[in-house]
Amino acid sequence: HLRWIRIKDRSSYDGEFENIEAAIHGLTEKPSLGELPIFVTDPAIPGLNKQDSRVFNWMCEAVMNKAHFLISFPAPREDIKHEGTGMMMPEVLESCEMLQRSGYFDLTMQVGGFYGYVTPYGFGVYCSGFVPDYSGLRLRVAALIINENKDGLAQLTASLGYPEAVIENVLALMELDGMITIQRSSGGTHVSQIRAPLRRYLANDGSTG
Repeated sequence: HLRWIRIKDRSSYDGEFENIEAAIHGLTEKPSLGELPIFVTDPAIPGLNKQDSRVFNWMCEAVMNKAHFLISFPAPREDIKHEGTGMMMPEVLESCEMLQRSGYFDLTMQVGGFYGYVTPYGFGVYCSGFVPDYSGLRLRVAALIINENKDGLAQLTASLGYPEAVIENVLALMELDGMITIQRSSGGTHVSQIRAPLRRYLANDGSTG
């Protein structure tokens, strides 16, 4: 088809020339694509279907951004869409129930909605898949606690350069494994006791044997 391109300044028409060349070759300038929403890009979590993975990925991203593990939701009404996942609320509740069954989420129902906590185990599964070098992070945390006496969450986070939620999760899993005791207060989270399994773990370079 015929296309007219007006040249406003004959002494400087580089832009118009590029438009003419593009028209001859059938090229069109397209705007850059924005970031895709999570419900388009959400990766699969092992053991979860696509719907449950979508909800769980959203939960864990919220934990990363807010640095706390509490997740709350509005009432699971048929006419309410959850903005973060693009799903209707009854579907979100269904996924939360399945995530609780898998040990990833601790669900509590209440009047007007529901809430829960992403479990240390569940967030650890997420981090294993999406946080760089997560598999070696526990050993690095152990070395800082024992060798450098860095026993505070803020200290460890600053030293390692990971999001606070990731380091807090490592500490929570270490406590569940009997390696440390954690004290949480308004002043922050600290390791209050180092146990023998942590010393043995560090001495064996990450082996629990």
